[in-house]
Amino acid sequence: MLSARAIRSHLLSACLGATVLAAAATFHPASAIENVGLFDDFLVQYDQVELMRLDEDVADIIVGNPSIADVTIQSGRLLIVTGKTFGVTNLIALNNAGQVIINRRLVVRADDQKVVHLNRGALRETYNCAPKCQSILTVGDEQSYYSRIAKAAEDKFKVSATVVEAGQGGD
Repeated sequence: MLSARAIRSHLLSACLGATVLAAAATFHPASAIENVGLFDDFLVQYDQVELMRLDEDVADIIVGNPSIADVTIQSGRLLIVTGKTFGVTNLIALNNAGQVIINRRLVVRADDQKVVHLNRGALRETYNCAPKCQSILTVGDEQSYYSRIAKAAEDKFKVSATVVEAGQGGD
């Protein structure tokens, strides 16, 4: 007969083993699980890019909702997918004969690591705290806060576009 201490030890070992197995089953490095299967959702972080490699040259690409994601052909078989806003859309890639190479859902999601939501009653503000907390544009935030952040982002985009145009015009 096992002592109470031995039973507790076995139970603790079993619980730890189950916890490790559960953690291993739910933790997958991004490179190992995401963006791998032809029929899986292609996941992209908001304001980030992912590469999609295909087995065949692409002639045309169609994005269901271009406000959610942007897709460009880098080389015949390499697509660059940019997450523009949160949501789900699809991507269809065609070869030179007009045949569908791929028809895949694109899911643009938030990178929730180091994101803090500050709630003041029903009002919410969102910050990215990596390493210093800075305001980020998040649908669902309080309207005046969201408007301020959207205006700042728009102004930043205009400045960047001006710099790029000036750089291209000087060549």
